[in-house]
Amino acid sequence: MNVSEMMLELSQRLEDENEEEFDDSFRLLLLNNAQDKFTHLINKKFLTELETKDTITHSSGAIALTGVGIDSNATSELVLKGGEGILEVTIASNGKVATKLGISDLRQKESRFSTPTQEWPVYYISGNKIYVLPIIETSWVVRYLKQPDELRYTFDVASGDENTILIADRVALGLSGTQDAYKYAVLYRTTAASDDYQYYIITASANAAGYLQIQLSPDAGNVFTSADNVAFITHGFDTLYLEGVEPEINEGFHSVMLDLAEAAGWRRSGEISRWEIAYKSAVDEIAFLNGEDKIPSGMGRDLRQRSRNV
Repeated sequence: MNVSEMMLELSQRLEDENEEEFDDSFRLLLLNNAQDKFTHLINKKFLTELETKDTITHSSGAIALTGVGIDSNATSELVLKGGEGILEVTIASNGKVATKLGISDLRQKESRFSTPTQEWPVYYISGNKIYVLPIIETSWVVRYLKQPDELRYTFDVASGDENTILIADRVALGLSGTQDAYKYAVLYRTTAASDDYQYYIITASANAAGYLQIQLSPDAGNVFTSADNVAFITHGFDTLYLEGVEPEINEGFHSVMLDLAEAAGWRRSGEISRWEIAYKSAVDEIAFLNGEDKIPSGMGRDLRQRSRNV
């Protein structure tokens, strides 16, 4: 299902097709929260669509799990579940697989891991970073599960400079050409490097020969190029062109995500009995897939540029 179809089904499940209680933006928030919760509760063997591999050159022996937009010596994407999302670490030059250590292993002076070599590399995780040894090896391959993309359409920038961009295919993507239709909305530059601005206020918008021309404040740290992508995140514009968005999670799990979203909606409405039914349906399915009697009661997430409290 694409996200537009999921939004429709969610409104039907919540008996709110006329959006009398939940608008599109809030239902999209419910789906994004559901995706977050699902990926943290399900066994990682079911998340192969999120597997990513980076070759990373470090300068300090440490590789951040936070994505390159935050740290230059980092994985290209945010890592799901922190250290639990790391699948394998190898030396790029010889392919030797590093052994994962716990802190207690490092404290054992007589441990065979106390003097790692290029033939016997090791790594450990502390403070949201991977520490790789021997430090003389500066290039490593990290295979991991990335956090899933947020359920929001990202628009391609056709061209731009420091304060004006053009978005192509305005009509096909359902973007308005009305003067200042998007004025004061917030735009997020999804491809921003660590030293660039990421969030902008739209100060003007207009049709420009089939493009949407947008003026921004503040000026970009670097000039926008055709390699950039942007997303609307406020004023209800976060729901633009959701028919062009599909969750990265396998479609077979979309119904479980909808159960979780529905449960959160009923809870927000104060319908506790209906929340319990929907939530139990989701967690029972997850527990069955995980081969557990019940799912863990606690979960956490280092959220990506947003705060969700549903």
